[in-house]
Amino acid sequence: MEKPNVVLKKVKTFQGHEGYGLNAEVWIDGVYCTFVIDDGSGDCLDLQHNFRLGSDNHNAMIKERIKLLEDYIATLPDITTTLGGEKPFTYKQDLESYINQLVYDMENEKSKKKMVKLFETAIVIGVPNSNKYNSYRQTVPLSTFKTSVLQHFIDNVVKTKCVGDVQILNTNLKELGITI
Repeated sequence: MEKPNVVLKKVKTFQGHEGYGLNAEVWIDGVYCTFVIDDGSGDCLDLQHNFRLGSDNHNAMIKERIKLLEDYIATLPDITTTLGGEKPFTYKQDLESYINQLVYDMENEKSKKKMVKLFETAIVIGVPNSNKYNSYRQTVPLSTFKTSVLQHFIDNVVKTKCVGDVQILNTNLKELGITI
């Protein structure tokens, strides 16, 4: 089965009571099909399909696109995960979990781009894949520093700040002639 083209548009995230909330439009194969609401209370997503009163052709098209996506999701493998260190459990993917994964992937991509931009002017340390980090920002790009000066600064940061799982997160240092 061919994977439908699913795009999230007009995505708005915000801090809710039990984590992040979300509002977004779900477009399937170029058609606006569903409005997603996650109020950040820890409950399930609220999926409001874009049905219109008295518009049978439009509603049939929306139902067709949603069915196409649900049929595709049914072919996907089960997901095994843990929550809060509990023992693993497996579940079948559904429309809600698929949309949640799209949001997660989109937020991760946005975070990666933010980090790459930060790497241009800062030495960033933290635990990999934890989204917790500290940065030593400079007023000019790191590429403008002499390699020896930057290397000395990096060596000092490694010696004094990189303990336990903490390490330098910058991915651009090798191209600047720096070794860690």
